[in-house]
Amino acid sequence: MRHVAYLVIGIAAILAGLPAFAQACLPRDALVERLGSSYGEQVRARGLADNAGVVEFFIAPSGSWTLSLTMPNGISCLIAAGEGGEVIEAVEGDPA
Repeated sequence: MRHVAYLVIGIAAILAGLPAFAQACLPRDALVERLGSSYGEQVRARGLADNAGVVEFFIAPSGSWTLSLTMPNGISCLIAAGEGGEVIEAVEGDPA
């Protein structure tokens, strides 16, 4: 699971500056509720970004996924979303 968090943080670092996603922001509780009720997505990985924000990777059993960044003030912004997401369990000793 730690490897997924590293991947999420890396993607967030690349995408965080893209203006197209900066407009989709709302309080984290509202985001979690909306992703859960509308898409069945739940948090599957999270990590602390360099800017003190928390990056979270939401995935649904259907494979839909959302990547968000929540700042210390509690506001979450969508970074990216898509299909085909899956939780990859790390195997002991696996370098991936």
